[in-house]
Amino acid sequence: METRLKENTFDLVVIGGGATGCGLALDAATRGLKTLLLEKEDFASGTSSKSSKLLHGGVRYLEQAIRHRDKGQYQLVKEALKERFLLLQNAPHLCHSLTFIVPLYRWKDLPYLFTGLCLYDFIAKDKSLGRTKLISAHTTYQIFPFLKEKKLKAGLIYYDGQFNDFRLAISLVKSASKYGATLLNYAEVQDFILHQGKIKGVVFVDKLTGKTLEVKAKVVINATGPWLDKIRKLANPGAEDLLIHSKGSHLVFKLPIKDPYALLIPRTKDNRVIFLLPWFNQHYLLGTTDIQSSLEDPLKPSKEEIDYLLQYFHLYFDYPLEVKHLTSSWAGLRPLLKNNSSKDTASLSREHYIEIMENNLVSIAGGKWTTFRKMAQETLDLTLSKFNLTAKKCLTSQIKLFGSETFDQAFKQNFLAQKELAPDILNHLLNTYGDRAYKVLELAKNLNLTERILEGFPYILAEVVYCLEEEYVFNFLDFLARRIDLAEINVEKSILAIEKIQDIFCTKLNWDRKTLEENKKQAITQLKNFTF
Repeated sequence: METRLKENTFDLVVIGGGATGCGLALDAATRGLKTLLLEKEDFASGTSSKSSKLLHGGVRYLEQAIRHRDKGQYQLVKEALKERFLLLQNAPHLCHSLTFIVPLYRWKDLPYLFTGLCLYDFIAKDKSLGRTKLISAHTTYQIFPFLKEKKLKAGLIYYDGQFNDFRLAISLVKSASKYGATLLNYAEVQDFILHQGKIKGVVFVDKLTGKTLEVKAKVVINATGPWLDKIRKLANPGAEDLLIHSKGSHLVFKLPIKDPYALLIPRTKDNRVIFLLPWFNQHYLLGTTDIQSSLEDPLKPSKEEIDYLLQYFHLYFDYPLEVKHLTSSWAGLRPLLKNNSSKDTASLSREHYIEIMENNLVSIAGGKWTTFRKMAQETLDLTLSKFNLTAKKCLTSQIKLFGSETFDQAFKQNFLAQKELAPDILNHLLNTYGDRAYKVLELAKNLNLTERILEGFPYILAEVVYCLEEEYVFNFLDFLARRIDLAEINVEKSILAIEKIQDIFCTKLNWDRKTLEENKKQAITQLKNFTF
């Protein structure tokens, strides 16, 4: 690998292994460009694994478009709804439709909310996931039996998308690799190679070996999300910031609700919306906050954020949820485009912006998960035009992502008919690995690794081997937090799981006792601090 990196000049080096960076790597590789992606930590270890797990046009953005007659916000919603449809088509093992309930406690809210959600459906046109409809208070209460029944007038049902963010990032990585891209996690860019004032490559440290390497490139694209301005200033110390950062936190807990419906709280005092979202086995995500933050602030839910989310939960639910009932929580930084006239991050747009510096560094700023593919396409189209690179047209709207290439109803039925594993395990493997689930099943049978990692959870030991061999896993949290979702569901169980999987890690990664203890300590510290 080291020799190949040194001897080749890449058409494109992408810095950043989150949603946008991985999308760029796939787009570039499928256009025939020799592509290298460098990520300083694990893929999707920043913002891209800490989202609300929603594929959506943005109900809040539509409201802003209507209120302020903002054509840009309207176009953002329209574009995102189209991209939502493409993801449901191209990664069906990771993406699905989700039914939302909006409880109504005042009749005067009905015309405004109903009209807005119907407009949301209208914008989606033939890509709509279902029509908005009014339901009775009784039906609303049946779906969410812990809702406050007093003064509940009715409910609205509408439809949006849900997805597994960190698994989608891995699917993009594997897809890009299949098309010839080279992707490295734990590879931190530290400098640029300059020739006559123009960027012609990067210098990076392989954090797994400690080696410093130089790579030549025709073009370098900065897709580092919240860390975008740090890379821009590495290229040009005098560059003004493009971004402002907003911290969004989520809380996780179990609720004894039978059916996996989501709930939308349409308005808070600070003009936010709050979601209660089903995840795994009656676990729910409650989020999100929107607090102006910085890269230096602790990236974990603060006491104020936890109190804020619990406060709104109790405004709508008669259920004794307390901090002690939380099984996990996390926080991520949103990279919002800077607007000097506004100090309210909840009002800032998620639209993206492409910049090309005089030294030729290309940066893609802003955006969100749902529109990552379109952002990558626009960035590459502009880059190809600017630097006169020859490449094919964008193909990513048509490409079935890794894990979904042969994934259909017949595949699911055949896989679920297997008798070797329990139904919950088979379902988990399908929804995590898609059409690669058979490979995990094969490993489980051949290596006698069908045992559950933890009782009550569907993860099995064969997944550890598969992810270490196939999915760029180099430490415990790569696996527990970003290949399976155990850390995001239950932190205490994740700590227990380390003991069960440590022998496989030692064997596959050639860890000695000291290395094992160092990795365990680091993982447990991050889990206990909710900074995984």
